[in-house]
Amino acid sequence: KLEIPCSYDRARYGETRPTTSSKRVGDSELEVLTEAGMRRRRIQRACDACRLHKSKCSGTRPCRRCDVMKLSCLYGAATPRSLSSSNAGRRNSARQRVESRSRISDACEPHETTQSQCHGDEEENTAFGDAGTTLSPAITQLNGGMDASGSTRLSPSAADCLLGDKTVVRQCIDAYFMHADASDCIFLHRASFLSSWLRQELNPTLVKMVCALGLRLNPGHHDSATPRAWAKEVQQSLLVAEAFNDCSASSLQALVLLIRFHFTSDFTQDAWILLAVAARIAFTMRLNYERLEPASTATTTTAATSTSTSTSTSTSTFGVIHQECRRRLMWAIFVLDKLFSGGIEDLTVCPSHRLQIRLPCDAVAFQRGIVPPTEFLHGHVSSGRPHHIATTASGMDATSYRVRLFDLRDRIHRYTRRVILQGSAPADSQGELQALDDELHRFRDGLPPELRLDPERLVLMAHSDELTPYMVLHAMWHLCRSDLHRFLIPGIREAVAAEVMAHTPQPYIDHCQQVCFDAATSICDLLSAVHELQTSKRIANASLAVSLYQCVQILHHLGFRIPAAGPHCLGELKRKLSQGVALTSHLGTTYVWLRPCFQDIEKLISVLGQRPRYSPGLADRNLRHGRSKHVFAPPETQGEDGGEEPERRQHRPEPS
Repeated sequence: KLEIPCSYDRARYGETRPTTSSKRVGDSELEVLTEAGMRRRRIQRACDACRLHKSKCSGTRPCRRCDVMKLSCLYGAATPRSLSSSNAGRRNSARQRVESRSRISDACEPHETTQSQCHGDEEENTAFGDAGTTLSPAITQLNGGMDASGSTRLSPSAADCLLGDKTVVRQCIDAYFMHADASDCIFLHRASFLSSWLRQELNPTLVKMVCALGLRLNPGHHDSATPRAWAKEVQQSLLVAEAFNDCSASSLQALVLLIRFHFTSDFTQDAWILLAVAARIAFTMRLNYERLEPASTATTTTAATSTSTSTSTSTSTFGVIHQECRRRLMWAIFVLDKLFSGGIEDLTVCPSHRLQIRLPCDAVAFQRGIVPPTEFLHGHVSSGRPHHIATTASGMDATSYRVRLFDLRDRIHRYTRRVILQGSAPADSQGELQALDDELHRFRDGLPPELRLDPERLVLMAHSDELTPYMVLHAMWHLCRSDLHRFLIPGIREAVAAEVMAHTPQPYIDHCQQVCFDAATSICDLLSAVHELQTSKRIANASLAVSLYQCVQILHHLGFRIPAAGPHCLGELKRKLSQGVALTSHLGTTYVWLRPCFQDIEKLISVLGQRPRYSPGLADRNLRHGRSKHVFAPPETQGEDGGEEPERRQHRPEPS
């Protein structure tokens, strides 16, 4: 009579919340009001978050509490009530799922590193502290507590549950593309990868490996157990016999990412063995040759080669991206091989003279779908087929030039190792040394103006995303000059035998030592200048830490060449080296095997200027390979025989 809505007439006047789903967990209609017209208080089942905090749950999906607090509203599997131990197990499982999702979601949020985080006091930089995002308070006990390394331990079911959440997977993918080192030749195209992932066209193994590496590289995520568990599952799935029978490009991509994961974590023998497998598969797939495919044949054989059928222009674009992804995948294997082998021919699995593909193009242009023509590794192709050689290097960035420098570095290491292990006089091969040194100078002079090292350019690069590739390129160039001349530094590990050095002309010794000293001080100046510019960009390449260690070693053994005053006096060198440590020490958080390297650097800085303790050189050691200390390799093992004696080893011509 009064035209007031009656609560009993739900068919005409009953209303539900417009912003909340009215579905139960069992997908049946939820009666919001009781027959008495009151809001229903009891529900069939509460979500995991409300059960964990013992809060009122509306039973909707998402519930009102999770909707307001922006939480992930999850409903676990329904289980009947049983003993108290079972209830405790379910509570732990719910707590584990909710807290781990929240932790990963917080860690994967984009963030900018501040200056105070990068260059804080040593007390704030404990254990090579990070410049990551501040996370929620750590959970003291989760599914039984912490593992031996202090990381939260997730059960396999909880880890798999995380990969089933598309929000978590997307955040892990974004974290990978955000924190992956651009100087390592990234071979995944972000837009194509995400497009294929949304259409569920990607290899699940590749997606899992990208998520694992994204969490591993994220400075704001401190849970190492979850990415390790994912990487272990990927390795087990890739190394089964059935996987090798039909190995696709996506499986090879997952394998290379797995090698990089091992490289960032413990750097065990797995990385070495898997790299040989990856190289064999790549050569079998003929990735070392240019293959210009028709645009219509560009399929989703790789994660970054999803096809577009809308227009012919988009199809052609994805075909070009597909070709560049193939090149970058091969060059990524090449870079890892040169890092791991260190000029040791026995350990090389990817010979440079067999790579007849163009160098990787500019990374920014690649992600935009623009692939300009680049040069070949040696400027020509030995197959006899005509190819267009780019007359300019406009399509190449610092990563492209670093790939070319790796080939020159490998030839330098082979030359110096041959001189050291054969026991020959360095002066007898002075012409070969000078030819390699001239090639280094031609390489530096051939850099485009935007990549040359000068104070004005350094200021611009220090606050750009290209800082790490730029620094790595120039630090590597100076280290190559040092590696070429360092065999005449007395007492260093890579020096020739004492009797050989005694018969070497003193002017030649002075020249080599001065070149090494200048290269070491140049690396000091570079790291110190970047530190003083107070960059907010994160240094993400481990080779800078190794370069810093080699720099300190040379200055320590050439202490008699340190001037008493000037920009390279003892006090200034210690200050610049300490700034270099402050700039790169956070690498010890990601690359855990670098922590002893930083400890040795700090010890050498403290004793810089004192008389060094001489160590036997490679020629005086009965080693098979004689690798340097803190190189990109697992610890060397010696056999009982020790290999062939250096003085009995005859000269064998090096392969061209």
